[in-house]
Amino acid sequence: MGPGVEAASPLLTARQVTKTFGGLTAVNKLDIDIQPGEIRGLVGPNGSGKTTFLNLLTGFCISDSGSVTFRGVNITRQGTHRRIRLGLGRSFQSPQIFRDMTALENVFIGSYRYLRAEPYHALLGGSRTRRADREGLAAATEVLEFAGLSQWAGTRAGSMPYGAQKSLDIARALSARPSMILMDEPAAGLNSGEAVQLTALCRRIRDRGITILIIEHNMRMVMSLCDRVTVLDHGVKIAEGTAAEVEVNERVQEAYLGRKH
Repeated sequence: MGPGVEAASPLLTARQVTKTFGGLTAVNKLDIDIQPGEIRGLVGPNGSGKTTFLNLLTGFCISDSGSVTFRGVNITRQGTHRRIRLGLGRSFQSPQIFRDMTALENVFIGSYRYLRAEPYHALLGGSRTRRADREGLAAATEVLEFAGLSQWAGTRAGSMPYGAQKSLDIARALSARPSMILMDEPAAGLNSGEAVQLTALCRRIRDRGITILIIEHNMRMVMSLCDRVTVLDHGVKIAEGTAAEVEVNERVQEAYLGRKH
């Protein structure tokens, strides 16, 4: 467990968050507290509302009711750009990268959240833009090295192996210097060796003080990586606790197996 996970106030709090699509309730009165420095797993059968909840946290869709607070700020109705500026990053199940740009360029783009140059400076050129470009390239180079992607810096992203593309998507999110990153099935499509590398990267991210909320179907990875695990079924939280506690929970076993275990 990350340092200070138990003692600190929550970094992110969701209260009674609900989202419906037509007659389907995708997320139903969900409460969750995520502590700074924590790696929290979010698991459940397909269709249990996991990705919808991530979309609610990042502003891709807005909840029907309930509230979300991040770093003490109510972000329930805030736009995605505002949430990114507050330090909420995200990676996707299908890598959201610019396939015709190099790996370095992909990561460089994300750094503009915190660089001092404003958009109109980029149009006019000048010393502020040049300084921002230098700072951004240096930061992007460091993030690529941190993510184990230095060898791909000059490679077109669409030509990279799939596992490297998944890591690049995470690196792109890291380049904006988030305090928390949401990962949607980062191990999907990876072989066992790539999954081990991803697990190591997640631990390095946490060691940098970045909190992680991870959706993942690779239960071996979840059980070895996560400090705590929240389980959803049909949009409802049915269990929460340590990996060991969740693993033996009868409601969790029934949700996954369709019967009493």
